[in-house]
Amino acid sequence: MEKTSLVQTRPEKLNKGLGKWGIGLAFPMAFVYVRLFLFGIADYSKIADGIAKFLFCVLFIVWNELVLAGRCKQRKLSASDIFWYLALVLSSALLYMAPEYGLAVLVLHIVVFYTTAVRSRGLLMGYTSCYIVGDFMVTIFIRPFANFVRLFRDVGLFSGEEHKKGKIWIGILAIVFILPAFLIALYLLGQIDPTFGQVFANITDYITDDEVARNVCSLFLAFPVGLYLYGMLSGCARKDEEEMLNDGRRTDALFEKLRAAPVVISRILLILFDLLYIVFFCFRGNYYFDSFSGKIGEGFTLAEYARQGFFELCGIMAVNLFVFCVIRFLTMKEEYKSAFNKVLLSLLMCESIVFAISSLSKLVLYFSIYGYTAKRLLSMWGTIFLGAGCVLVILSLFITRKDFMRIWTVITMSTYILICIASGIFTFTGSISNNCEVQLELKNDVKAVTWTFYDSNGEEIETHTEDNNGELIYKNVTLFCSKPEKYDYYTINITNRSGDDKRVDYFHEQYKDTIIRITENDNGIYHSSIR
Repeated sequence: MEKTSLVQTRPEKLNKGLGKWGIGLAFPMAFVYVRLFLFGIADYSKIADGIAKFLFCVLFIVWNELVLAGRCKQRKLSASDIFWYLALVLSSALLYMAPEYGLAVLVLHIVVFYTTAVRSRGLLMGYTSCYIVGDFMVTIFIRPFANFVRLFRDVGLFSGEEHKKGKIWIGILAIVFILPAFLIALYLLGQIDPTFGQVFANITDYITDDEVARNVCSLFLAFPVGLYLYGMLSGCARKDEEEMLNDGRRTDALFEKLRAAPVVISRILLILFDLLYIVFFCFRGNYYFDSFSGKIGEGFTLAEYARQGFFELCGIMAVNLFVFCVIRFLTMKEEYKSAFNKVLLSLLMCESIVFAISSLSKLVLYFSIYGYTAKRLLSMWGTIFLGAGCVLVILSLFITRKDFMRIWTVITMSTYILICIASGIFTFTGSISNNCEVQLELKNDVKAVTWTFYDSNGEEIETHTEDNNGELIYKNVTLFCSKPEKYDYYTINITNRSGDDKRVDYFHEQYKDTIIRITENDNGIYHSSIR
């Protein structure tokens, strides 16, 4: 992607007009942020909450540009800037379409931090590099807290000598006095005209005790949050690109000193990992590759096989990438890319890719049996994310390029957005699986599990039984049942090995993806619903 430089101006040539706007938006933006992301307005409507957060992110982009414009002569957008701004806009627009809302909010914050670093040319090496964690540390911690009181200094810097200090506080004081007067005037007009009376009534309906408490808390929290956000934006804008490159060179030099581990140690470790996975494939390869033919492992239900080991496989891929990072940063540089090391690392990553393919095959089998679910789409993204990382590691061993980390971040962000769009489409078109999911955590295997669905009058609609073809059902397993289109509640009967029934009643809530966990302890069997 194209690289462009932001030219740092001298203080006397700052754009004071735009700089003042950057300062003036600090506390309003902080208040809106706290109000939306800490308290939210989803009580009124998730659509309204989503739109408000989307508009906030658009305003954040404008705010960032204003802060940059106050200190920089050139603000030409590069391809990287456009990509990350689009990623920020789309991530905010897809918050409630994402497979998991909490993760979507976390991803949105990560994108905000990284977009700020990219746009201000605040990356340690000048581009997305292997020091990406350091880029986040600088943007999230060093810049904001090193410039925590920068706002007060910039008030004087951008205001000039002709303005008196404290003018902004006088303006806030005026608002405090005038706003109640405005409401009083509106009330008096409402006594004269019914239309104005209805407007006043709507406002007073909104100002409930809870709303007042939330807004008061937001006002108090807006002060430190505003200082933090402005410190981050202003700190990144003030830092000259050449200074960041010097920081990157110092970071690179520091890791060069750490790269002192004897190559024999790294080779022994890599050989151990490679042999471990080869032995595993020899013993359990058939089980993990049966899914390609649509078969299941012996002694497993379809649901259990589709889920068994999936997250563990993803964890193994993450561990292997961590091993690569350790070898990359600690092994002596002249030996790191020796022919033998390349073979060992390539073998390790190829084994990880095999795990990724096995995980995807399990997901495909799961989808073919139970249909699409939002969380399984998220699992697919995680597999693609880790698998792509392994492929790029192999390429980096044989191709001398510096932007493989950039490619990985672009792939990760792009596939995440596509997964969110797919989740939204499946949700709106009704393609998301409408299954009951029951997680058993019992002490012993059982004979059968039966779902019985009822209407609002208590009349039975239909019954489904899972008996594992006459074999015992494993005590710790997840089972699925296709739900009818309309029903009021359902019951679950668990038939134990002696033939006795244990009944668990669960009244259906509005969530399609409600999961039931049934647990057996010393006091018997109880259930809980989890979202």
